[in-house]
Amino acid sequence: MKNVLKIVIFVLLAAPVAWRLSLADTDHDVPDKTTVTYMAWGYPGHLRTERQLIDKFQELNPDIHVRFIMAPMSSYFDKLGIMLASGTAPDVFRVFPTYFAHYAKVGYLKHLDPLMAADPGYNPDDFFKQARDVGLYKGNHYALGVIFGRSLIYYNKTLFKEAGVEEPWKTFQEGRWDWDEMLTKAKTLTKYDENGRPTQFGMNFPGGTWHILSMIQSNGGEALNEDNTECLLDSPMAVETVRWTQDLVEKWRVAPTPEQATMGIFSFESGKLAMEMDSSGETPRLRDAIKDFDWDVAPMPYGAAGPSGGFGAHCLVMNAKTEKTDAAWRFMTFVTGPEAEHLLAVEERRCMPTRRALAFSEEYLSSEEPPFNMDAFIADIDEPQEIVLPDEKNLEWTTEFQAYLDQIYLGGRDPQAALEEACVRIEKILNSD
Repeated sequence: MKNVLKIVIFVLLAAPVAWRLSLADTDHDVPDKTTVTYMAWGYPGHLRTERQLIDKFQELNPDIHVRFIMAPMSSYFDKLGIMLASGTAPDVFRVFPTYFAHYAKVGYLKHLDPLMAADPGYNPDDFFKQARDVGLYKGNHYALGVIFGRSLIYYNKTLFKEAGVEEPWKTFQEGRWDWDEMLTKAKTLTKYDENGRPTQFGMNFPGGTWHILSMIQSNGGEALNEDNTECLLDSPMAVETVRWTQDLVEKWRVAPTPEQATMGIFSFESGKLAMEMDSSGETPRLRDAIKDFDWDVAPMPYGAAGPSGGFGAHCLVMNAKTEKTDAAWRFMTFVTGPEAEHLLAVEERRCMPTRRALAFSEEYLSSEEPPFNMDAFIADIDEPQEIVLPDEKNLEWTTEFQAYLDQIYLGGRDPQAALEEACVRIEKILNSD
Protein backbone atom coordinates (compact mmCIF):
# COMPACT_ATOMS: atom_id res chain seq x y z
CA MET A 1 0.00 0.00 0.00
CA LYS A 2 1.46 3.34 -1.03
CA ASN A 3 2.19 5.41 1.99
CA VAL A 4 0.96 8.93 1.23
CA LEU A 5 0.33 10.92 4.33
CA LYS A 6 -3.14 12.41 4.53
CA ILE A 7 -3.50 13.56 8.05
CA VAL A 8 -6.09 15.76 9.57
CA ILE A 9 -4.33 18.47 11.48
CA PHE A 10 -7.11 20.40 13.10
CA VAL A 11 -4.93 22.90 15.00
CA LEU A 12 -6.94 24.55 17.76
CA LEU A 13 -5.68 27.83 19.20
CA ALA A 14 -6.10 28.16 22.93
CA ALA A 15 -5.10 30.20 25.96
CA PRO A 16 -1.38 30.93 26.57
CA VAL A 17 -1.01 28.76 29.65
CA ALA A 18 -2.05 25.25 30.58
CA TRP A 19 -4.76 24.66 33.07
CA ARG A 20 -6.58 21.85 34.79
CA LEU A 21 -10.23 21.94 33.88
CA SER A 22 -12.60 21.75 36.79
CA LEU A 23 -15.88 20.23 35.70
CA ALA A 24 -17.98 20.37 38.82
CA ASP A 25 -15.95 18.03 41.07
CA THR A 26 -13.82 16.40 38.36
CA ASP A 27 -10.46 17.63 39.69
CA HIS A 28 -10.25 15.05 42.47
CA ASP A 29 -11.01 11.41 43.11
CA VAL A 30 -14.43 10.34 44.36
CA PRO A 31 -14.76 7.61 47.03
CA ASP A 32 -16.15 4.24 45.89
CA LYS A 33 -15.71 5.16 42.21
CA THR A 34 -13.05 4.31 39.65
CA THR A 35 -11.37 7.53 38.53
CA VAL A 36 -10.34 7.76 34.87
CA THR A 37 -8.08 10.66 33.88
CA TYR A 38 -8.64 12.08 30.40
CA MET A 39 -6.50 14.69 28.63
CA ALA A 40 -7.18 16.71 25.46
CA TRP A 41 -6.62 20.16 23.98
CA GLY A 42 -9.11 22.72 22.78
CA TYR A 43 -10.50 26.23 22.95
CA PRO A 44 -11.76 27.40 26.35
CA GLY A 45 -15.12 27.49 24.58
CA HIS A 46 -14.99 23.70 24.29
CA LEU A 47 -15.36 23.37 28.05
CA ARG A 48 -19.15 23.34 27.80
CA THR A 49 -19.10 20.45 25.32
CA GLU A 50 -16.62 18.47 27.40
CA ARG A 51 -18.78 19.11 30.49
CA GLN A 52 -21.83 17.72 28.69
CA LEU A 53 -19.99 14.62 27.48
CA ILE A 54 -18.44 13.82 30.84
CA ASP A 55 -21.60 14.52 32.80
CA LYS A 56 -23.62 12.26 30.51
CA PHE A 57 -21.04 9.47 30.68
CA GLN A 58 -20.98 9.62 34.48
CA GLU A 59 -24.78 9.56 34.57
CA LEU A 60 -24.77 6.35 32.48
CA ASN A 61 -21.77 4.91 34.36
CA PRO A 62 -22.26 5.87 38.04
CA ASP A 63 -19.34 3.68 39.11
CA ILE A 64 -16.82 5.80 37.12
CA HIS A 65 -15.54 9.31 37.79
CA VAL A 66 -13.74 11.19 34.98
CA ARG A 67 -11.05 13.70 35.83
CA PHE A 68 -10.35 15.89 32.82
CA ILE A 69 -7.08 17.71 32.10
CA MET A 70 -7.10 20.32 29.34
CA ALA A 71 -4.00 22.02 27.95
CA PRO A 72 -3.57 24.55 25.13
CA MET A 73 -2.33 23.27 21.80
CA SER A 74 0.86 25.33 22.09
CA SER A 75 2.15 23.27 25.03
CA TYR A 76 0.02 20.12 24.85
CA PHE A 77 2.55 17.68 23.40
CA ASP A 78 5.43 18.99 25.52
CA LYS A 79 3.29 18.46 28.62
CA LEU A 80 2.11 15.03 27.44
CA GLY A 81 5.65 13.94 26.55
CA ILE A 82 6.88 14.72 30.05
CA MET A 83 3.92 12.88 31.59
CA LEU A 84 4.49 9.80 29.43
CA ALA A 85 8.22 9.70 30.17
CA SER A 86 7.64 10.10 33.91
CA GLY A 87 4.85 7.51 34.11
CA THR A 88 2.22 10.08 35.12
CA ALA A 89 0.27 10.22 31.86
CA PRO A 90 -3.56 10.09 31.92
CA ASP A 91 -5.50 6.89 31.33
CA VAL A 92 -7.04 8.21 28.08
CA PHE A 93 -5.77 11.05 25.91
CA ARG A 94 -6.01 12.55 22.41
CA VAL A 95 -3.10 12.86 19.97
CA PHE A 96 -2.49 13.81 16.35
CA PRO A 97 -1.74 10.97 13.90
CA THR A 98 1.76 12.41 13.46
CA TYR A 99 2.53 11.65 17.13
CA PHE A 100 0.42 8.51 17.40
CA ALA A 101 2.75 6.13 15.54
CA HIS A 102 5.78 7.15 17.58
CA TYR A 103 3.87 6.65 20.83
CA ALA A 104 2.72 3.22 19.65
CA LYS A 105 6.25 2.24 18.62
CA VAL A 106 7.83 3.06 21.99
CA GLY A 107 5.10 1.22 23.90
CA TYR A 108 3.13 4.08 25.41
CA LEU A 109 -0.23 2.91 24.03
CA LYS A 110 -2.55 0.04 24.89
CA HIS A 111 -3.27 -2.53 22.15
CA LEU A 112 -7.03 -2.20 21.59
CA ASP A 113 -7.87 -5.20 19.39
CA PRO A 114 -8.48 -7.55 22.36
CA LEU A 115 -10.85 -4.97 23.88
CA MET A 116 -12.67 -4.55 20.58
CA ALA A 117 -13.08 -8.29 20.17
CA ALA A 118 -14.37 -8.74 23.73
CA ASP A 119 -16.91 -5.91 23.50
CA PRO A 120 -20.22 -7.08 21.96
CA GLY A 121 -21.25 -3.45 21.49
CA TYR A 122 -18.26 -2.58 19.32
CA ASN A 123 -18.72 -3.21 15.59
CA PRO A 124 -15.91 -1.95 13.32
CA ASP A 125 -18.31 -1.86 10.37
CA ASP A 126 -20.26 0.95 12.09
CA PHE A 127 -17.42 3.36 11.28
CA PHE A 128 -16.03 4.94 8.15
CA LYS A 129 -12.79 3.27 7.18
CA GLN A 130 -10.95 6.61 7.12
CA ALA A 131 -11.84 7.23 10.79
CA ARG A 132 -11.45 3.66 12.03
CA ASP A 133 -8.08 2.89 10.48
CA VAL A 134 -6.35 6.06 11.64
CA GLY A 135 -5.69 3.97 14.77
CA LEU A 136 -3.77 1.21 12.99
CA TYR A 137 -0.08 0.69 13.65
CA LYS A 138 1.72 -2.34 12.21
CA GLY A 139 -1.67 -3.95 11.53
CA ASN A 140 -3.00 -3.51 15.07
CA HIS A 141 -5.39 -0.94 16.53
CA TYR A 142 -3.97 1.40 19.15
CA ALA A 143 -6.47 4.26 18.77
CA LEU A 144 -10.06 5.14 17.98
CA GLY A 145 -10.75 7.93 15.50
CA VAL A 146 -12.38 11.09 16.93
CA ILE A 147 -13.01 14.66 15.70
CA PHE A 148 -13.35 13.29 12.18
CA GLY A 149 -13.21 15.76 9.31
CA ARG A 150 -12.10 16.60 5.81
CA SER A 151 -10.93 19.45 3.59
CA LEU A 152 -13.75 21.50 2.06
CA ILE A 153 -14.23 24.54 -0.13
CA TYR A 154 -16.10 27.29 1.72
CA TYR A 155 -17.62 29.77 -0.72
CA ASN A 156 -19.31 33.16 -0.52
CA LYS A 157 -22.74 32.67 -2.11
CA THR A 158 -23.36 36.42 -2.21
CA LEU A 159 -20.25 37.10 -4.31
CA PHE A 160 -21.08 34.25 -6.69
CA LYS A 161 -24.62 35.54 -7.15
CA GLU A 162 -23.49 39.13 -7.74
CA ALA A 163 -20.99 37.98 -10.38
CA GLY A 164 -23.44 35.62 -12.08
CA VAL A 165 -21.07 32.67 -11.58
CA GLU A 166 -22.36 29.15 -10.97
CA GLU A 167 -21.82 28.00 -7.39
CA PRO A 168 -19.22 25.25 -6.77
CA TRP A 169 -21.83 22.92 -5.27
CA LYS A 170 -23.89 22.97 -8.48
CA THR A 171 -20.76 22.48 -10.57
CA PHE A 172 -19.88 19.46 -8.41
CA GLN A 173 -23.36 18.01 -8.82
CA GLU A 174 -22.98 18.34 -12.60
CA GLY A 175 -19.70 16.41 -12.48
CA ARG A 176 -17.52 19.31 -13.64
CA TRP A 177 -15.85 20.34 -10.37
CA ASP A 178 -12.08 20.09 -10.98
CA TRP A 179 -9.06 22.32 -10.34
CA ASP A 180 -9.30 24.04 -13.73
CA GLU A 181 -12.95 24.91 -13.11
CA MET A 182 -12.07 26.28 -9.69
CA LEU A 183 -9.34 28.44 -11.23
CA THR A 184 -11.74 29.76 -13.87
CA LYS A 185 -14.21 30.81 -11.17
CA ALA A 186 -11.41 32.35 -9.10
CA LYS A 187 -10.24 34.49 -12.03
CA THR A 188 -13.76 35.81 -12.61
CA LEU A 189 -14.26 36.62 -8.93
CA THR A 190 -10.90 38.38 -8.40
CA LYS A 191 -10.97 42.20 -8.55
CA TYR A 192 -8.31 44.91 -8.61
CA ASP A 193 -8.85 48.68 -8.49
CA GLU A 194 -7.54 51.22 -11.02
CA ASN A 195 -4.22 51.40 -9.16
CA GLY A 196 -3.70 47.65 -9.36
CA ARG A 197 -4.52 47.00 -5.73
CA PRO A 198 -6.63 43.94 -4.91
CA THR A 199 -10.11 44.54 -3.55
CA GLN A 200 -11.36 40.95 -3.74
CA PHE A 201 -9.73 37.56 -4.30
CA GLY A 202 -11.28 34.53 -5.92
CA MET A 203 -9.74 31.95 -3.61
CA ASN A 204 -7.14 31.20 -1.00
CA PHE A 205 -4.77 28.26 -0.57
CA PRO A 206 -3.45 27.76 2.99
CA GLY A 207 -0.22 26.05 1.92
CA GLY A 208 0.00 23.31 4.56
CA THR A 209 1.15 19.71 4.16
CA TRP A 210 -2.31 18.25 4.77
CA HIS A 211 -3.88 20.08 1.83
CA ILE A 212 -1.01 19.74 -0.62
CA LEU A 213 -0.47 16.01 0.02
CA SER A 214 -4.10 15.21 -0.70
CA MET A 215 -3.92 17.33 -3.87
CA ILE A 216 -0.77 15.49 -4.99
CA GLN A 217 -2.54 12.16 -4.58
CA SER A 218 -5.55 13.53 -6.45
CA ASN A 219 -3.19 14.46 -9.30
CA GLY A 220 -1.85 10.89 -9.49
CA GLY A 221 1.26 11.40 -7.38
CA GLU A 222 2.53 9.91 -4.14
CA ALA A 223 4.63 11.22 -1.28
CA LEU A 224 6.62 8.05 -0.51
CA ASN A 225 7.13 4.63 -2.03
CA GLU A 226 5.42 1.55 -0.58
CA ASP A 227 8.08 0.69 1.99
CA ASN A 228 8.69 4.29 3.10
CA THR A 229 12.32 4.39 1.96
CA GLU A 230 12.08 6.73 -1.04
CA CYS A 231 10.64 10.25 -1.38
CA LEU A 232 8.47 10.77 -4.47
CA LEU A 233 7.68 14.44 -3.90
CA ASP A 234 9.99 15.41 -6.78
CA SER A 235 7.89 13.43 -9.29
CA PRO A 236 6.29 15.32 -12.20
CA MET A 237 2.79 14.99 -10.66
CA ALA A 238 3.92 16.36 -7.30
CA VAL A 239 5.95 19.23 -8.79
CA GLU A 240 3.07 20.13 -11.12
CA THR A 241 0.66 20.26 -8.17
CA VAL A 242 2.88 22.47 -6.04
CA ARG A 243 3.65 24.77 -8.97
CA TRP A 244 -0.09 25.16 -9.66
CA THR A 245 -0.72 26.26 -6.09
CA GLN A 246 2.23 28.68 -6.22
CA ASP A 247 0.88 30.14 -9.49
CA LEU A 248 -2.41 31.01 -7.77
CA VAL A 249 -0.56 33.89 -6.10
CA GLU A 250 2.40 34.66 -8.34
CA LYS A 251 1.12 34.02 -11.88
CA TRP A 252 -2.68 34.27 -11.89
CA ARG A 253 -2.91 36.59 -8.85
CA VAL A 254 -6.25 35.12 -7.80
CA ALA A 255 -5.18 34.41 -4.21
CA PRO A 256 -3.71 36.66 -1.51
CA THR A 257 -0.02 36.61 -0.73
CA PRO A 258 0.93 35.06 2.63
CA GLU A 259 1.33 38.57 4.02
CA GLN A 260 -2.12 39.64 2.82
CA ALA A 261 -3.67 36.46 4.19
CA THR A 262 -1.94 36.87 7.56
CA MET A 263 -3.25 40.42 8.01
CA GLY A 264 -6.81 39.11 7.79
CA ILE A 265 -7.94 41.71 5.27
CA PHE A 266 -8.83 38.94 2.84
CA SER A 267 -10.04 36.29 5.27
CA PHE A 268 -13.15 34.40 4.31
CA GLU A 269 -15.23 36.05 7.03
CA SER A 270 -14.18 39.51 5.72
CA GLY A 271 -16.45 39.00 2.70
CA LYS A 272 -13.56 39.77 0.32
CA LEU A 273 -12.70 36.17 -0.48
CA ALA A 274 -14.90 34.08 -2.77
CA MET A 275 -13.53 30.62 -1.92
CA GLU A 276 -11.51 29.27 1.00
CA MET A 277 -9.94 25.82 1.30
CA ASP A 278 -10.13 24.73 4.94
CA SER A 279 -11.10 22.02 7.41
CA SER A 280 -14.71 21.03 7.98
CA GLY A 281 -14.09 21.87 11.63
CA GLU A 282 -14.22 25.59 10.79
CA THR A 283 -18.02 25.43 10.50
CA PRO A 284 -18.90 26.47 14.10
CA ARG A 285 -16.48 29.39 14.05
CA LEU A 286 -17.77 30.69 10.70
CA ARG A 287 -21.37 30.38 11.85
CA ASP A 288 -20.55 32.71 14.72
CA ALA A 289 -18.38 35.11 12.70
CA ILE A 290 -20.35 35.62 9.47
CA LYS A 291 -23.50 37.74 9.61
CA ASP A 292 -23.29 39.95 6.48
CA PHE A 293 -23.32 37.48 3.57
CA ASP A 294 -24.55 34.03 2.58
CA TRP A 295 -22.11 31.13 2.39
CA ASP A 296 -21.99 27.38 1.90
CA VAL A 297 -19.60 24.51 1.17
CA ALA A 298 -18.57 22.17 -1.64
CA PRO A 299 -16.20 19.17 -1.74
CA MET A 300 -12.62 19.63 -2.81
CA PRO A 301 -12.24 19.69 -6.62
CA TYR A 302 -11.22 16.55 -8.48
CA GLY A 303 -7.73 16.09 -9.89
CA ALA A 304 -6.59 13.91 -12.78
CA ALA A 305 -6.67 10.79 -10.57
CA GLY A 306 -9.90 11.50 -8.67
CA PRO A 307 -11.07 13.16 -5.44
CA SER A 308 -8.83 14.92 -2.97
CA GLY A 309 -11.01 14.67 0.09
CA GLY A 310 -8.33 15.00 2.75
CA PHE A 311 -10.25 12.88 5.28
CA GLY A 312 -8.69 12.38 8.68
CA ALA A 313 -9.25 12.16 12.42
CA HIS A 314 -7.57 12.67 15.75
CA CYS A 315 -6.52 9.59 17.72
CA LEU A 316 -8.12 8.71 21.05
CA VAL A 317 -5.72 6.38 22.86
CA MET A 318 -5.32 4.49 26.12
CA ASN A 319 -2.21 4.58 28.29
CA ALA A 320 -0.43 1.22 28.12
CA LYS A 321 0.28 1.45 31.86
CA THR A 322 -3.26 2.15 33.01
CA GLU A 323 -4.64 -0.17 35.67
CA LYS A 324 -8.20 0.89 34.81
CA THR A 325 -8.55 -0.75 31.39
CA ASP A 326 -12.25 -1.59 31.64
CA ALA A 327 -13.31 1.88 32.81
CA ALA A 328 -11.05 3.59 30.29
CA TRP A 329 -12.45 1.48 27.43
CA ARG A 330 -16.01 2.26 28.48
CA PHE A 331 -15.19 5.96 28.38
CA MET A 332 -13.48 5.70 24.98
CA THR A 333 -16.38 3.87 23.40
CA PHE A 334 -18.80 6.42 24.84
CA VAL A 335 -16.83 9.30 23.30
CA THR A 336 -17.02 7.54 19.93
CA GLY A 337 -20.58 6.33 20.52
CA PRO A 338 -23.86 7.54 18.98
CA GLU A 339 -24.85 9.91 21.79
CA ALA A 340 -21.51 11.72 21.96
CA GLU A 341 -21.27 11.92 18.18
CA HIS A 342 -24.75 13.38 18.00
CA LEU A 343 -23.64 16.21 20.28
CA LEU A 344 -20.36 16.85 18.45
CA ALA A 345 -21.52 16.36 14.85
CA VAL A 346 -25.21 17.32 14.82
CA GLU A 347 -25.69 19.81 17.64
CA GLU A 348 -22.24 21.45 17.69
CA ARG A 349 -21.19 20.74 14.06
CA ARG A 350 -17.65 20.56 15.44
CA CYS A 351 -16.79 17.53 13.33
CA MET A 352 -18.18 14.86 11.02
CA PRO A 353 -19.66 11.63 12.37
CA THR A 354 -17.30 8.66 12.35
CA ARG A 355 -20.40 6.44 12.32
CA ARG A 356 -21.97 5.74 8.95
CA ALA A 357 -25.55 5.55 10.24
CA LEU A 358 -25.42 9.04 11.72
CA ALA A 359 -23.55 10.56 8.78
CA PHE A 360 -26.18 9.39 6.29
CA SER A 361 -29.10 10.27 8.52
CA GLU A 362 -31.56 13.05 7.67
CA GLU A 363 -30.83 14.56 11.06
CA TYR A 364 -27.19 15.15 10.14
CA LEU A 365 -27.78 16.04 6.49
CA SER A 366 -30.43 18.68 7.16
CA SER A 367 -29.47 22.08 8.49
CA GLU A 368 -31.34 25.24 9.45
CA GLU A 369 -28.25 27.44 9.19
CA PRO A 370 -25.17 27.45 6.94
CA PRO A 371 -23.70 25.35 5.60
CA PHE A 372 -26.78 23.86 3.97
CA ASN A 373 -24.96 21.55 1.54
CA MET A 374 -24.32 18.93 4.22
CA ASP A 375 -23.98 16.24 1.55
CA ALA A 376 -20.66 17.90 0.70
CA PHE A 377 -19.20 16.64 3.98
CA ILE A 378 -19.66 12.99 3.05
CA ALA A 379 -19.32 13.31 -0.74
CA ASP A 380 -16.70 10.89 -2.14
CA ILE A 381 -16.26 9.23 1.23
CA ASP A 382 -16.78 5.78 -0.28
CA GLU A 383 -14.71 6.52 -3.40
CA PRO A 384 -11.55 4.41 -3.68
CA GLN A 385 -9.02 6.46 -1.72
CA GLU A 386 -5.93 5.14 -0.02
CA ILE A 387 -6.12 5.00 3.74
CA VAL A 388 -2.74 6.23 4.85
CA LEU A 389 -1.40 4.54 7.91
CA PRO A 390 0.95 6.72 9.96
CA ASP A 391 4.42 5.56 10.94
CA GLU A 392 6.94 6.83 13.44
CA LYS A 393 8.84 8.98 10.89
CA ASN A 394 5.81 11.01 9.77
CA LEU A 395 6.32 13.92 12.13
CA GLU A 396 9.96 14.32 11.10
CA TRP A 397 9.57 14.12 7.35
CA THR A 398 6.39 16.18 7.11
CA THR A 399 8.08 18.90 9.20
CA GLU A 400 10.93 18.88 6.69
CA PHE A 401 8.48 18.99 3.80
CA GLN A 402 6.67 21.96 5.33
CA ALA A 403 9.96 23.85 5.59
CA TYR A 404 10.44 23.48 1.84
CA LEU A 405 6.84 24.44 1.13
CA ASP A 406 7.53 27.63 3.10
CA GLN A 407 10.51 28.31 0.83
CA ILE A 408 8.23 27.92 -2.19
CA TYR A 409 5.23 29.88 -0.96
CA LEU A 410 6.97 32.50 1.18
CA GLY A 411 10.28 32.79 -0.65
CA GLY A 412 9.15 32.23 -4.24
CA ARG A 413 11.55 29.34 -4.77
CA ASP A 414 11.17 27.16 -7.88
CA PRO A 415 9.18 24.02 -6.91
CA GLN A 416 11.31 21.61 -8.97
CA ALA A 417 14.59 22.57 -7.30
CA ALA A 418 13.04 22.86 -3.83
CA LEU A 419 11.30 19.48 -3.97
CA GLU A 420 14.38 17.71 -5.32
CA GLU A 421 16.36 19.06 -2.38
CA ALA A 422 13.51 18.20 0.00
CA CYS A 423 13.54 14.58 -1.15
CA VAL A 424 17.26 14.25 -0.39
CA ARG A 425 16.64 15.46 3.16
CA ILE A 426 13.49 13.38 3.60
CA GLU A 427 15.16 10.16 2.45
CA LYS A 428 17.87 10.66 5.07
CA ILE A 429 15.11 10.82 7.69
CA LEU A 430 13.29 7.78 6.30
CA ASN A 431 16.42 5.61 6.25
CA SER A 432 17.96 6.70 9.53
CA ASP A 433 17.94 4.44 12.59
